[in-house]
Amino acid sequence: MKNPKRFYTYAYLRKDGTPYYVGKGQRDRAYSKSHNISVPPKERILFLKKNLLEEEAFKHEIYMIAVFGRKDLGTGILHNRTDGGEGTSNINEVTKGKMRLKKLGKPLSQKHKERLSKVRTGNIRWNNGIEEKLCKDCPGDGWVRGRLLTDEMIIKYGKNNIGRRPSPETLKILSIKSLKYKYTLKSPNGEVFIIDNMKKFCEENNLTARLMTSVAQGKYKQHKGWEVVTVDKLDKKS
Repeated sequence: MKNPKRFYTYAYLRKDGTPYYVGKGQRDRAYSKSHNISVPPKERILFLKKNLLEEEAFKHEIYMIAVFGRKDLGTGILHNRTDGGEGTSNINEVTKGKMRLKKLGKPLSQKHKERLSKVRTGNIRWNNGIEEKLCKDCPGDGWVRGRLLTDEMIIKYGKNNIGRRPSPETLKILSIKSLKYKYTLKSPNGEVFIIDNMKKFCEENNLTARLMTSVAQGKYKQHKGWEVVTVDKLDKKS
C-alpha cells in the first residue's frame, strides 16, 4: 500500500537564491525534466515541506504561489502559470491559447477514446432555441429534443437549397466519389481474386474493409496476409 504522506512541495531557485517556480510532487517529480519550465541543478532545488498528504501538498503549493506571486499576472516573481492546487486554476489567456494550440490535431489515445465513449453513451442532443446540451435526460421545461440549428446550418440544409445547382467543384468531387474500382487480391495462400465490391468481399472473408482499402491505397503492404495486386477504375456506378 502506498504511503498517503508521500507528497511534498518544492521550489526552483535562481542563482541569487530567489524562487522562480513552486510545485507539488512525489517520488522524483522535483527532478523531472518533463516540466514546462527549466529545471535547475540539484543544489538549487529546495524542498519546502515533506511527508504531506496530497491535499496538504496542494494547499501549501497554493499558499507559496500566493506568497511569491506570478510574473505573468504581474503579482510577483514566479513563472508558475496557475495558482496551484488540483487541476489548473486562474490560467492567463496567453497560456490558455498555447494549451489550446498544443491540443489541436493531437490524436487521442485508445484509452482516452474509450473513456469518452463510455461517458457519452446514451446522451441525447437537446435544445431550447437558445442553447444546446448533450445529456441522457431532458434538462428541464422548455427543452425540445434535437440539435440547435445555426444560421449557417439552416442555409446549408434548409429550403434555401431547393433548386440550387451544385458548383463545378462539387460536381467534380461527386464524380470522383461515384467511380467504381476493380481490385485484384492475393490471399495468404496465393489464390487470386478479382472483385468490384471491397466491402462485401471483406464481410464474407472476415476482413476489415477500411484496412483493405488502405492496402489498396498503398498505406499498408497487407492485411491479415491479403495483398492488393492491382486497382483499376471502372465505369461510374449506375
